[in-house]
Amino acid sequence: MSLLYGGSQLHTQANKVSVTRDERLSQFYPLILELHAMKSSNEVLDRILQFCLQALDAPYGLIALIDYEKEILDIRAKTERDLMRKTTKIALMEPVFKKIAFDGHYEVVPDYSNSSFYLPFYRGARSAVYVPLALIQTAISVQKVPVDKKPASASVVGMLVVEHNKSGSFTNEDLAFLLALCSQSASLIKTIQRFEALQKENQLRDELTAKILRMDPKESHQLDQLLKNILELAFELTDTAHGTILLLEEPTGDLIIKQQASKGDFLEKPPARLRFTAGQRSGISFQVLKTRTPYLSADVSKDSHYMQIFRNIQSNLGIPITFQGRAIGVLILESTRLNHFNPEHVKSLQKLVDEMVFFLRRAQLGEYIRQKGGEINIIGKSKIMQEVDHFVERVAQSDSTVLLLGESGVGKELIAHAIHFNSKRKDKPFITVNCGGLTEEILANELFGHVKGSFTGAIRDQLGKFELAHEGTLFLDELADMSMKLQTLLLRAVQYGEIQKIGEDKPNKKVNVRIICATNQDMEKLANEGKFRKDLYYRVNVVPLYIPPLRERKEDVPVLVNYFVEKLCVRNEMPVKKVSAEAMKFLQEYHWPGNVRELENIVERVVILTRDPVIQGKHLPASLAGVSMPSAVPMNGASLQDKLSTIESYLIRQSLEEHGWNVSNTARVLGLTRQGLQKKMRKYALKKGRLEPAPSISI
Repeated sequence: MSLLYGGSQLHTQANKVSVTRDERLSQFYPLILELHAMKSSNEVLDRILQFCLQALDAPYGLIALIDYEKEILDIRAKTERDLMRKTTKIALMEPVFKKIAFDGHYEVVPDYSNSSFYLPFYRGARSAVYVPLALIQTAISVQKVPVDKKPASASVVGMLVVEHNKSGSFTNEDLAFLLALCSQSASLIKTIQRFEALQKENQLRDELTAKILRMDPKESHQLDQLLKNILELAFELTDTAHGTILLLEEPTGDLIIKQQASKGDFLEKPPARLRFTAGQRSGISFQVLKTRTPYLSADVSKDSHYMQIFRNIQSNLGIPITFQGRAIGVLILESTRLNHFNPEHVKSLQKLVDEMVFFLRRAQLGEYIRQKGGEINIIGKSKIMQEVDHFVERVAQSDSTVLLLGESGVGKELIAHAIHFNSKRKDKPFITVNCGGLTEEILANELFGHVKGSFTGAIRDQLGKFELAHEGTLFLDELADMSMKLQTLLLRAVQYGEIQKIGEDKPNKKVNVRIICATNQDMEKLANEGKFRKDLYYRVNVVPLYIPPLRERKEDVPVLVNYFVEKLCVRNEMPVKKVSAEAMKFLQEYHWPGNVRELENIVERVVILTRDPVIQGKHLPASLAGVSMPSAVPMNGASLQDKLSTIESYLIRQSLEEHGWNVSNTARVLGLTRQGLQKKMRKYALKKGRLEPAPSISI
């Protein structure tokens, strides 16, 4: 039995009642148009309630939306006067509300005093009408629905209640009118709710990004501190205080528990690692790791996967930390309350780990390099460098040859390390060869090795870098400086994966090496000019990446400066200094021809020479503080030759620092031969790490 909105009759649950066409419907369609112009669900609900009260000439009313996950009715629109319920949240499991939500029940209550099922919302109310906000377009069933049968996809989105202080104030005609209105309004309300959910999701992402960017730069690159920050953010998002972050140890398959990334009331001291054992209870962590999907346990006492770590836990949520399509860890949160976690928590936490995964991998890369005896410098948070991160993510899983392009000092070797670390070869060797600082003979020996007796002094066989990098990664820096003869030998190694030691008469040996090349020169121009083999250029230029200079991402300068200041202060066992706004402004405005390497050298000089706790603009070199060279050169009390020598020494040192003390590159820029530059360096006793202030004698 059904109510036909366009017709003239209503069949109620009790009897069949004939109804003439409701004149109020003439105002109904303009209302729908008005509602569609509104942007928030609260605005829509307030207008619907106002319209209903006017149409029925009733003093009281409310509209509540249903949250099926939390099992509550949330009163979103109401008349305030005489409302007896102090809370806007009502338990959905109260019999009358459960019947409306799950059965789509509606009813006119002629007199509350004759009903034991309904209780008034407003003081003095005598009669009422209850109507569901149901997602039904053409007809509403008035047949009873079995109690255990829930409407598909929560088709009832809310409930309208209108009350009057007189008995018998509402008719079946009023009921028919409200059913028609609520049915049409429900669809609009559901659409707006979806839109608001999307807005909330976007707002959450923005808030998470802002929180990440507000993190102390040094903390975002120290693995333990970063994990602690992620866990605290997760607690904030879910109102919990128990949790841990477990990271996958890929060679063993164990999950490692960092002490800094575990917090809560432990049963006992947490283990340092969890190991999966076939045939035994694996725990929720390994279940999340295996499926790469979130795991929500509303009641852990009924969960066969749950393994207890904290005391008095009743619900649990596991979120996978994925990178490049594979799980690299798990975020576990636990609560002492049943049904604490909900799908909104899952969404927000998944966004958190997705936003943080690049910082996490960068921190892991730093720890990996430090374990190898090296040192890592962070490369910034700018949009440009995040795009570089995305490139690393995409290219790491292939074995394609990568060509890194960019000026000296931009961090090409760090990018090469990152590609290797994120690849399937991460546990194999990472070998670096600088092709610009060696003679042709020495470089050939470095790359390919030699056999005993192949030349004077070859007293035993020696492996080359290609063999040492077998199954790993070989990083060839300053590739453009390689001689044409060596380019020919390299071409065979790149093209066929074959090498031959110097002096060896055996067939070529196969090697399995992933090659990453780097240069600060225009390779395409060199190839077109015949200074670099075109066939080799095409082989190494499979996946090129241009790394921008520091002057194109100046928002990274404060991040790098603060990082270097802290690192250098700790290394030199001195209190960590601060950098004034004036000094930071000078540092940001400088063009940094030597890029990150020059910035680190400048910061090191200033940290060591400045005794004050705050680095001011006056402590910076003259070239950074806006002082021109002529005004900073001694002009009195010295011969012309002494003055010229002072200027020449200063300019050579500046150029060496700008090019990371790379003699070949500096000589090229200054128009000198390598030997000529080395002679001048000996003349002026210029050595890396030996500091001298810029010329500053007054005129």
